[in-house]
Amino acid sequence: MVEQMVKDYETRVIQWVDKVFPPGTRADALKHWAQVGAPFLVAWLVLFLLMFCCKRCGRGRSERTMKAPGRDYRMPRSEFEENPGSYFRGLRKRNH
Repeated sequence: MVEQMVKDYETRVIQWVDKVFPPGTRADALKHWAQVGAPFLVAWLVLFLLMFCCKRCGRGRSERTMKAPGRDYRMPRSEFEENPGSYFRGLRKRNH
């Protein structure tokens, strides 16, 4: 049953290709579409690579954050790592 469905699908695809690209003009039509589509494909590829590179470069510059201990917000990790004792002393002063 599945095998027959696959064969029917293949037949329909082949018929569609023959209809869109008739065998007599298939080579010329495909060459034309390759010439028309190539600039768009190259432009898309260049944009994709630029976005990928910019995303990777930008990630290194952003500062790492962490949930602030005892508070409900995020803080720069470097602030906490510089002097954790001072951070907790300041936190206790504000709570009393």
